[in-house]
Amino acid sequence: MLLFGARIPSTPHITAMQKRGDVEGLSRVLLHDEDSYIRCAAAHALGKMGQREAVPALVKALRDEETSVALYAVQALGRLGDRRAVSPLLALLQEAEAPRRVAAAEALGALGDRRAVPGLLAALREPYLRTAAVRALGMLGDPRALPHLTPLLRDNQGEVRQAAAWALGQIGDRQAASHLVTVLGDECSRVRVAAVEALGRIGDRQAVPPIIHALRDVDDGVRATAARVLGDLGDRRAVQPLIDALQDPYWMVRQSAANSLGRIGDPQALEPLIAALHDEDNRALIGPIRGLARLGDRQAVPPLIDLLTHEDTQVRQEAAEALKALAERDFGDDPSLWQKWWEVQQ
Repeated sequence: MLLFGARIPSTPHITAMQKRGDVEGLSRVLLHDEDSYIRCAAAHALGKMGQREAVPALVKALRDEETSVALYAVQALGRLGDRRAVSPLLALLQEAEAPRRVAAAEALGALGDRRAVPGLLAALREPYLRTAAVRALGMLGDPRALPHLTPLLRDNQGEVRQAAAWALGQIGDRQAASHLVTVLGDECSRVRVAAVEALGRIGDRQAVPPIIHALRDVDDGVRATAARVLGDLGDRRAVQPLIDALQDPYWMVRQSAANSLGRIGDPQALEPLIAALHDEDNRALIGPIRGLARLGDRQAVPPLIDLLTHEDTQVRQEAAEALKALAERDFGDDPSLWQKWWEVQQ
């Protein structure tokens, strides 16, 4: 995280010490300089250097009188990944004022030490800590969090529901799938997107029908996510709904649907994907080109050769790569060479 949305603190002196690898000097600055901005810069530099010798000084800085310094120290400890920081961060999570506690929760997730799970579960009881604690629990991926996270899919704060859906996907336990399906009708589109993504990550085929239904969601992002996730799941029940999604008004849905059809690999997608090569939005064209390459049917060669003269550079490049995959030869993006090769094949 970039603290406060502000520019990263630095000074020429701190930068020089960082380049020299002067952990001891930066630690002294962090603990003793009178200027809080300089202390922030020292903490940030120590985090970037990645030297675990900095951990003791950074732990002490968690109690700096200036919250900004403490937050940069928390961030640095999360970046260093040294498990000696777990206990001090758990103490900070329980004792400090709100900004330090939120930062501590985030850092505990980054550290990846499951000793933090009980403290993070306790933090779920406090509304201002809840989102950070949920995300940290997701990063830790501990199944013990499952019964505590599923009720949060009904939290009155949309960001908490979104974080809970994401975290359940990270944990990956199939017991969460039925709970995630229930929030595919959530009023917040970001929550619905997170739920679809989580279901895809969990990989439970029982979720395929509700994800197919999400292809008709009113929100563009939900439909695009559903189209992509159905490709991840690879279930042939999604083939016809994805073919229908090639007519979606939003280009990203069409692109994702085409990509997913190629990944599923059902031959009935061939003609719809070839037809999709006439899409008027160049961004959407990338989907059927890649989908046809994955499908592996050489009937796609002639229309792909036609795209080698397309006005858009990326479309031409993608068409050349698709032809290379289908033909197991490489004539670059020269349509005449490809055409000669194709005529020989007939």
